[in-house]
Amino acid sequence: DNEEIVLDVTPSIFLHKESKDSFEIIMSVNVSAEGSFVIETNAVGAFTIGEDASEEYRKIFMNVNSPAIMFPYVRAFLSTITASFGTNATGTITIPALTFTGELDIINPDSDVVTSS
Repeated sequence: DNEEIVLDVTPSIFLHKESKDSFEIIMSVNVSAEGSFVIETNAVGAFTIGEDASEEYRKIFMNVNSPAIMFPYVRAFLSTITASFGTNATGTITIPALTFTGELDIINPDSDVVTSS
């Protein structure tokens, strides 16, 4: 029906202990319509930055570029899976493009604390 579909996208950064060059983006995505359905998924993207990259470049790449690189894959996955449900369940859900700005939370394996980058 014409129920409002709610989209919640929460990317975070996982830093590796072993390497300053490698990190992962963990993108938690929830799509729901009250009383109809809930789709929850987590996608993980592995990234590497060259050792000679400046701290400013690292910060921009981790917070803006890497989530923007990953998100089209998540969008395509959700469209494909909802298309396979058939029109009686949800119909194909097409998620709009998003712009990522600001600082993401950092998951540091050396600590139980999640911080902002």
